[in-house]
Amino acid sequence: MNILFTNAGRRTYLIEDALALGKIHDITPRVFVCDTTHLTASMLVSPDVTSFVTPRVSDSPEHYVSVLKHECKNREIDLIIPLMDFELAILADHREHFNAMGTEVLVSSPEVIRSTLDKQLCWYFCEQHGLDMPDTWFSGQSANRDKTPLISKRTLGSGSEDLAILKCKEEIPDLVPEDFLFQEMVVGQEYGIDVLNGMEGEFLHCCARRKISMRHGETDKAEVVYDELFDEIGRSISEIFRHIGNLDIDFIIDSSGKVFFIDFNPRFGGGYPFTRAAGFDYLRAIIENLVGKSPELAGRGRNIIGAKGIRLFFQEEGR
Repeated sequence: MNILFTNAGRRTYLIEDALALGKIHDITPRVFVCDTTHLTASMLVSPDVTSFVTPRVSDSPEHYVSVLKHECKNREIDLIIPLMDFELAILADHREHFNAMGTEVLVSSPEVIRSTLDKQLCWYFCEQHGLDMPDTWFSGQSANRDKTPLISKRTLGSGSEDLAILKCKEEIPDLVPEDFLFQEMVVGQEYGIDVLNGMEGEFLHCCARRKISMRHGETDKAEVVYDELFDEIGRSISEIFRHIGNLDIDFIIDSSGKVFFIDFNPRFGGGYPFTRAAGFDYLRAIIENLVGKSPELAGRGRNIIGAKGIRLFFQEEGR
C-alpha cells in the first residue's frame, strides 16, 4: 500500500509513525510525502520516504488537484492523508475522482469540511445540534461590549492566525470587521480531543488531553486524561459530524462544569502526538479500517504528560 501525506510540513512524527508500521495484515505500507519545496522536514525524515513537490493550493486549487492526480496515478498511491486546512475543501470536492483512479482520500464530505473550517457555519451547525459554543458575533454584527474581554479571529483562519484579545470596550468597533468574528472569552480548563471515525463515518476511538500550554495555535504541553465525560463527548461528536478520519477538537470546561466547544479541525492536528504517545496508533487503525479489518484500540492507554521539542532533519549535500 502506497500512502501519501500531502502538505506534510513539519509533521515529522506522522511520517516516523508510518515508517514504523511494518506489516499490517500482509500489507507493507510505502511512505510518500509532498509539499511545496524539497527542503521540508517531513521529506527528510528517512531515505525510505519518497517525496515530490506540488504547487501551492492557494495559488490555484484546481491546478493543485490536477498535479496531485497526475502524481497519484504515476506513483500508484492508494491512500492520501491531507495535513493542511486549505487543501481539504478541494480534496473533498474531488474525492470521488480520486476514488475512480484507485486512490482513497482520508477526507470528510464537502459539507463536513465547510461546517468545521468556516467558523460561522460551524457556530450555527453546533447551535442546531445542541453543542454549546461561546457567544459569537460575525462580520457586520454589533458585538456586546459588556461581554469583554472578547477574542477576535478570522472566520476562515487556521492556527490562531490574526487572533487578538480585545480587553476593553474601547477596543471593540461598532461592527465586526469583514472576514472576522468576535467571541466571548470563556474562563476554564481547555482540552483537546481526537475523535477517530472510519471510512463510513463510524466511531472508532477518541482520546482527550488537558492542555497545559499552547504555541502558535498548537498544543505544546499536555496531559492525556481519561473520563467517561470525554468518552461521551467523543461518541456524540462522531455521531453528529459523521466525519472521516481524525477530527481534532478544542473545548473548555468552565467552573460550573459546562462544556464550550471552540474549534473543530477535520484532520490530524497538533495534539495527535500525545494521543499516539498514550498508545493509540490511529494510522494503523485507519489502514485496518480501509482494508475491512476491525482496529484494536484500547479504551484506556498510558498515563502521560509531556511537551513538544525540536529536532533537526537534514540531508548531506550531493546526495
